Amino acid sequence: MTDHILSGIKVARANLNTVAMNMENKLNPNYSSQEVTISTIGPGLNSGINPGNGVKIEGIHRRVNEFHIKQESQTSSEYHYSETMSDSLTSLEKSVTVNLKNQLQLKLNDFVVQLSEAELHSTDQTTRLSVIEKAKGLASTFNDFNQQINQQKENLAEKSKSVVNDINQLCAQIAQANQKIIEYQSNGTTSNSLCDQRDATVRELSTLLEMDLHRDAKGQYNISLKDGKQLVDGNMARKLELTPLPQGGQTVKLHYSHTSDAINPACGGQLGAINDLAFETLSDLQKNIQTIAKTLADKFNQQLQAGYDLNGNKGEPLFKFFNNDPQGKILQVEEITPDQLAFSADATLPNDNGNIKELENCLILNKEVRINTMSEMTIRETLDAVINQFTVGVAGHQEVTKLAKMNLEEIYQIRKSLSEVDENEQCEKLMEVTQHYQAMMKLILSYKEMFDSLLAVIK
Repeated sequence: MTDHILSGIKVARANLNTVAMNMENKLNPNYSSQEVTISTIGPGLNSGINPGNGVKIEGIHRRVNEFHIKQESQTSSEYHYSETMSDSLTSLEKSVTVNLKNQLQLKLNDFVVQLSEAELHSTDQTTRLSVIEKAKGLASTFNDFNQQINQQKENLAEKSKSVVNDINQLCAQIAQANQKIIEYQSNGTTSNSLCDQRDATVRELSTLLEMDLHRDAKGQYNISLKDGKQLVDGNMARKLELTPLPQGGQTVKLHYSHTSDAINPACGGQLGAINDLAFETLSDLQKNIQTIAKTLADKFNQQLQAGYDLNGNKGEPLFKFFNNDPQGKILQVEEITPDQLAFSADATLPNDNGNIKELENCLILNKEVRINTMSEMTIRETLDAVINQFTVGVAGHQEVTKLAKMNLEEIYQIRKSLSEVDENEQCEKLMEVTQHYQAMMKLILSYKEMFDSLLAVIK
């Protein structure tokens, strides 16, 4: 009979300790509520008429659902991808507005206004020199913006290195947790706290990249990338490595014991967002601005070379376009004197200004002159289109981020409703355990009275 009582008291004590643990961790966001699971100990063979041999503690388990963990991980990756894109683009939008809409358009207008002035004073040296100076200001603004984009790319490249280091550390922590959990289980020790820590690490990892989570039969977490390549396999964690490419961009490799595999850097989460920002959004913006600069230079130079300077010579080019300058320069004004500006349309008439109007048309005034490489638009229209396209993209990412945040909050609340400590529930459990414990004490007293009576009879 004492075995029955002892097993009941052990269950009561285990429940009491579990309630205490739950209440102590009520404010811990990474803690999963625990509960004692028990089973009946049967009477066994040849036990005669016997109701059983008490109760056995099967274990102390966390209240978690693996599907919720996977779902939250996936939604978290989507949200942090969108959030990183939205925050970065919102910050960049200010730079685009200031440098493109204000500065570049202003410099372009200044250049056109100076050409109009030259139309009235085509042979005036000061006016001609002002045209060259305004051209230099326009070229400088193109260069400044291009260099700023290059700097943004470099900043993002540094940030991606930091994110990769964080990914490697978190994967190592998950692999170590896997090993310790197996060790605890083999020793019969409860590993719930370790499992909670591992889940928190998985949630942190999911903010950095998109992944697939699988729990094997031993209880270990195995983690793979979207393309199926394994990041964590039991107690072994593989490492990611970034390698910059000479022509721009970067590769991401996943290292195994003796080999490495290239992976797609557009891998979701913060790392995927950084890659897409640097090598899609910013690269597209930079390419558009470079196209505008090249078109301006080509068309203006072509028209200059169709005219004549003050000495009756064929016109010389004013702009020089750079395709891959290491300093980020894309446009430069050639070494040209005011006399060499080909404003005349007639070699025999140096005072003629017939070519100036054509030069103005090359820039923004004549809607018949189009930029073939930029969807048949004038330079001014193209610049406006680039700005509008970027602004619309920013607004779109902001809306996607709001929706992703709502989805993540919904999944979080579902997981929380199962795993969080419910104070009312724990108080009820405490009362139940107390009553159970008191009942066991009464049972002990009943057995004592019975034995005392039996001893009195024997005496």
